[in-house]
Amino acid sequence: MKHSTKSVDLLVMTWHQVYMSAKAGGYVRLREFLKRMPKEIKYIVMDNPPSLYADILPQKNIVIFETPKFLKQLEKKLFVVWIFLETIFAGIVVYQTGKKLIENLSPKVIYVPIGEFPQLYIPAILLKRKYPHVRLVVDILNYELPEKNVWLFYKRLRNSGSGLFRTIAIISAFYIGYFLTNRTINNVDYVFTVSKKLVLALKKVYKKTTIDYTPSGVNLPLSKRVVEKKKFLGIYVGRMSSVKGVFEILNVWAKVVEQNKTAQLALVGFVDENTLGALKKQIEFNLKKNVSIFTHVSDQKKNELLSQSELFLHLAKYEPLFPVIGILEGFSFGLPVVIYNMEVYQSVRKQFKLTDTSIYAVKNSDTNAAAKAVTDFARLSQSKKKEASLNVIKIAKLFSWDSIAQKEFRVINSLIKQQKIYD
Repeated sequence: MKHSTKSVDLLVMTWHQVYMSAKAGGYVRLREFLKRMPKEIKYIVMDNPPSLYADILPQKNIVIFETPKFLKQLEKKLFVVWIFLETIFAGIVVYQTGKKLIENLSPKVIYVPIGEFPQLYIPAILLKRKYPHVRLVVDILNYELPEKNVWLFYKRLRNSGSGLFRTIAIISAFYIGYFLTNRTINNVDYVFTVSKKLVLALKKVYKKTTIDYTPSGVNLPLSKRVVEKKKFLGIYVGRMSSVKGVFEILNVWAKVVEQNKTAQLALVGFVDENTLGALKKQIEFNLKKNVSIFTHVSDQKKNELLSQSELFLHLAKYEPLFPVIGILEGFSFGLPVVIYNMEVYQSVRKQFKLTDTSIYAVKNSDTNAAAKAVTDFARLSQSKKKEASLNVIKIAKLFSWDSIAQKEFRVINSLIKQQKIYD
């Protein structure tokens, strides 16, 4: 709790899952936002150890909070019990820490950039009720069930190696969060989400006009090493999980290999032990010579793999926004993408002038169509591939983190100034 700042304008309340990678989309998004914090805003960031932002923020701007140490012993032995207790205790500690900071530093605005975490969202709502003069801004990154119904979601989790109790815990957590959000969201002063589609979904329960969206972003320009002879026909970059469609990609690649025996695929990103085991089992069955998995890679290595690839695959059946960070990184390296034709893609297609020549959107869950899109791309002439590559690079330039972060901070800064006038 030690810091040298006498007062602040902004209190950023964050928390991260210690068993996940800092490369997960929500954490990457917040890192990019914090890198672009306006100089005129005085701020404090709350985080649990080890902080994901210690390398980009001055030490005086970070306050570390911890849950009881005995919980750590449960993480590997009793994961479901641990995550339940960790959520409860984290919520309590977040509230207590936030309360002390508000009383000592008098922030004008509380900002919760990953609002689907109940251990952040619920304490923020309670703090807002206790200190109604403080403005509350919340980013809701996920709100809808990532399947048509709960049974399909259950089957997908189980098929990806998730245990019964862990699957039940994940689904229960979603519905609890969904219920709590719906009942309390009108306490929030400003809501950001990640797509027009989610704005419309949230407007069914959020009765204020103070709602907008900011999509994913990408750093531009990225330094790219031109590789003439590509090693991988396909690549996926991101969190490897059933929700993100990584098993769909393997099913598609098995069909691609039937047409092209030497086609190589790279899977890059964070993966938990259960999912990794299930992936390796599926690869061992019929794709041992065609699929390479890269976990815990540096940004330099990730960029190297992107530069060695021709086509990006992202076969999640549902996403709250389009494009996601991984696809944008692929675009910045000139990689066209094969995706399922999700509703959210159609909602932004005209807005960003997305074209079928560089984005292969096939019928949702149709692995045959996805495989055909890959093989059709592989047969294109070099001039056609170059044309598609230039198209997606243009799309990437529309999603600079600079402009996306500026949009949110413009709102936050406006609320800070309003509060200063009232004070």
